Amino acid sequence: MKIFLLTLVTCFAFASSHAQSKKVVAHKKVVLPIPQRHIYESVEEMPRPKGGVENLVGTIARKLHYPDSCELPGGRIIIAFVVEADGTIDNETVVRDPCGNDHLLSNRLFDIVKKTKWTPGKMNGKPVATRYSLPLTICLGSDD
Repeated sequence: MKIFLLTLVTCFAFASSHAQSKKVVAHKKVVLPIPQRHIYESVEEMPRPKGGVENLVGTIARKLHYPDSCELPGGRIIIAFVVEADGTIDNETVVRDPCGNDHLLSNRLFDIVKKTKWTPGKMNGKPVATRYSLPLTICLGSDD
């Protein structure tokens, strides 16, 4: 019994002295800063829809259907968005919509603009993310 207790005490002492000699290394979590993306307002070569602005306006005239629930019979609509360096559309913003806060007209306009292929803006010959504003005046004429 004494041998058993002596062995047990020796194992406990060895284990506790061994555990205390271990160095505990705390790992710090390294958080890398997220690089800030620069969105240009003005560039050497502005973004443009493939086929030109006239082609985009023609497409909008054919495909944009004025919502029946909109109370105003036309008006000025202004949307803004970012044309990314790869030509995709991001950060859509409604500046003005004659249909009010429901953005019924601007949502339809964004659908058309997103389906259009865009050539990105360029700065120093390199494609960059550029803010683009598209103002349109909607005039609803009579069928007379």
